Amino acid sequence: MGNRRVTRAALIAGVLLAASFSSFGQGGGALPAEAALIGKFTSFAGSQENAISLVNGLRSGTLVSLQPFGPGCPPAPGPGPVIPPPAPPLPGFPPPPGGLPKPPGAFTPPPPPAAAPVLPASFTQPTGNMGYGNVGIAINLAQQQLVKAGLKVPFTPLQIRASFMGGPVSTCTGAPTMLQGILVLRADKDGWGRIGSKLGLSVSD
Repeated sequence: MGNRRVTRAALIAGVLLAASFSSFGQGGGALPAEAALIGKFTSFAGSQENAISLVNGLRSGTLVSLQPFGPGCPPAPGPGPVIPPPAPPLPGFPPPPGGLPKPPGAFTPPPPPAAAPVLPASFTQPTGNMGYGNVGIAINLAQQQLVKAGLKVPFTPLQIRASFMGGPVSTCTGAPTMLQGILVLRADKDGWGRIGSKLGLSVSD
């Protein structure tokens, strides 16, 4: 009899403990699945803050806000400076050490242009709420699509949005590539396997 009471008390304690963890997660604490996705895709999103916004936004169907991170594309090289030839030395006088000074008005090359800025991006996914498993599959497919387009980490916020919602992306030196939005296809009731097959991506990666 005593053993039965102990077993029942242990079961009740376990139920209460599970309920407390459940309420903690619903009140804003990161659930284990959510924390795992944030950790897994922080590199893809560019920062932990972006990963949190991405996972939470896909999970709940709310706004995903991605902030700039990392350097932008380097500026395209301009024409080389045109430097006039030095004036010839005076007859009978050798040139001074280090060469002749620049004549007045000699060309001074301008400073190099600044790198292209990295812009923020935001979107609201069109499929409504998603389970954590679907969130992981969606991000994984979006990442594969960017890599297939010739892009490398770190991806910019605009590139990430294009992979989810559709739009053009390009490398710093390549022509733009038009991407189909992973979430737009999902909103059209396509299954993940069909989306992966259509885009040449693997759902299992």
